[in-house]
Amino acid sequence: MLAGTAASTNAVYAARQHMFVDYCATNNEQALPASEECLLKYIAGLHSAGRKSSTCSGHLSAIRHLHLINGLTDPLLGRDRLTLVKRGMSVNSSPEPLRAAITSAHLLEFLEFLDLSLFSDMAFFAMCSLGFYGFFRISEMTSSTSSFVPDCSLTPSDVSWSEDSIQVFLKTSKTDRTRSGVRVHIGRSSSPVCALKALDIYLKARTASFPHLAPESSPLFVNESGLPMSKSVFSKRLASLAAKVGIEGKVSPHSLRIGAATVAWTEGFSDSQIQALGRWKSNAFLRYIRVSPASISRLSASLGASMVQLL
Repeated sequence: MLAGTAASTNAVYAARQHMFVDYCATNNEQALPASEECLLKYIAGLHSAGRKSSTCSGHLSAIRHLHLINGLTDPLLGRDRLTLVKRGMSVNSSPEPLRAAITSAHLLEFLEFLDLSLFSDMAFFAMCSLGFYGFFRISEMTSSTSSFVPDCSLTPSDVSWSEDSIQVFLKTSKTDRTRSGVRVHIGRSSSPVCALKALDIYLKARTASFPHLAPESSPLFVNESGLPMSKSVFSKRLASLAAKVGIEGKVSPHSLRIGAATVAWTEGFSDSQIQALGRWKSNAFLRYIRVSPASISRLSASLGASMVQLL
C-alpha cells in the first residue's frame, strides 16, 4: 500500500500523521477513527498557529491516508462542516505567491553575470540548462540524502551522447513508481543556451579537476571541492541571479521546469507534447504555464482576426 504513493509523499505523510497522533494522545482524543469534531479542532489549531490553508489540507490528506491503510473509512467523506472550515481558511488566507518562470531568455541573461572559466559557474550553468531543457526537478539532479547513492542518483555514466542529442537516464523520479527508470531525450539547440554545450564544457572541466571521481559511482554535478552539489546552494544561487536579471516573484529550482512549460506553450506546442516533455502523468502541467500580458494581447488579436474572416 505504501508503494502506491511516492516515497517523498510517504515521508511527508508520516511526519504529519505522527503530529496528529501526538495531538490526540495529548488531548485525550481518539486518532483512529477520528471524529469530525477532533479533525475540526486539529486543523483550527494548525491554522491558528500560522499554518497556511494548503498546509492544513495537506495534514487532512495525511490523516485520510492513515485511515485508509488501516482499513478504515475515509474520515473526510461527508464531513460538511470540515469542508466549510477548509473553505473559510482558504478565503481568509493571503494567496500564496506563484513561483516565477525562468525561461531560456533569462538563462541567456544569466551569462552576463557568470564567468564560465570558473568551475562553480560552469557547474551552475550546466545545471540550469539541463534543468530547463530536460524539465528536470531539482531532486532528479541532486542527491536527496547527505551521502551520495549511485543506485538512485544521477552519475556521468547516466548520460549517453550522440552528435545531435543526449539521453539522460533517471534511475528514480517522482512519477516513475515502478522504479524502472526513465530516459530523457534532449536535442542540441542552435541557441547560445544549449544543454549539450553547457554540459559538455562542464564535464570536461570536471574530469580535468577531479580525475579520481569515477563516472559510474560519483555525482553528475559536483561543487568546486568535488562534493555533491547541494540543493540549497544551487537554490540560493539561482534566486540571487534571478533577482539580478529582474525576475519577479518566488524563485526556486522548479522555476526552470515552469519556464520550460511556459516557453513550450508560447511556441505553440500541443498539450500532449508538453506533457511528454515534462513527463507529467496528468494535466497538472497546466498549472505551470505563466501567460504574460503580451501573450494575452496576441491571442486577443488572433481572435479578432478570426472574427473578421467570418464576417
